[in-house]
Amino acid sequence: MTIIKSVGLAEVNFILSQVNKWPRESEQVFAKNFHYSLGSGPQVTLIQLMCLGFKTGFATWLSNDAISQYCKNQYEKYGLEHINIATESIESPINVNSIVNTAWNKTIFSYDISDNIAKYDSQKLYNYLKDADYVIMKIGVDPDIYRRLKIEGKILLLDAGWSENLSFTTFREYIQMAHYFFPNRKEAEKLTGMTEPRDQARILSTYYKKGIIKLGKDGVLGYDGQDVYMVPTIREFRHIGQTGSGDSFLTGFIYGLNNNMSFKDTVLSGAITRGKFMSERDILDVDFTANELESYIQRYRQTVQ
Repeated sequence: MTIIKSVGLAEVNFILSQVNKWPRESEQVFAKNFHYSLGSGPQVTLIQLMCLGFKTGFATWLSNDAISQYCKNQYEKYGLEHINIATESIESPINVNSIVNTAWNKTIFSYDISDNIAKYDSQKLYNYLKDADYVIMKIGVDPDIYRRLKIEGKILLLDAGWSENLSFTTFREYIQMAHYFFPNRKEAEKLTGMTEPRDQARILSTYYKKGIIKLGKDGVLGYDGQDVYMVPTIREFRHIGQTGSGDSFLTGFIYGLNNNMSFKDTVLSGAITRGKFMSERDILDVDFTANELESYIQRYRQTVQ
């Protein structure tokens, strides 16, 4: 069985919905609906991949606080293998999103500790990741760990996420080590200085022969050394999920890679899993099998241009 593992931060969403107005400063308004769930990040991809027949594992930072305990309970609920790599007591090591949904917009307030990663046991982390076939990387983790894994033949996948410091210079070691990189349009613009996705792809192709740029509602741009093409959004899926769109794309992309699909079909596979998983309020409770994914690929292959 193919093994995919990652190191990353756990994340939780607190979601207020059916808010009828946006508050003025110091004003209190009320939501008619509230729920909470795991947020985005590699935890999403790893849980979704289990539905498609993969073995997965997650190395993260956890504490004894209530939010960490909630994450651990959810991992156990979904059957996600996980280890705590923290080597010091951490008050709150979890990324938290507070999401407010009005009838016309969605606003997200985030507590993000990505730039202040707590201490961890490097040897323990390497030992945990070394039996994986694919490893989802995290910026800030010791590059030597990824360097060893790459030498050993592991496929490294990088979704760096947004950072004001995002540049080829700042993150060069990670960008050069990754086999595949998954920027969205905004991140690609920050890296390349170009606004048009095809121009961004031209510059990124000097680092990656094959790659993608995520374009949100406009789909995904793929390039493979010969062609540049658009994979449109799968229109039959209504986007309902709050966060995790890019993580859900990565799920299908890994499936395509592992099944030796053409790169076009691999990108299409990612677009399909993104659409399918994001079509539910809780993107981790979607029942979607490998056979269904294969059927969707057959159905939508002709939409790639």
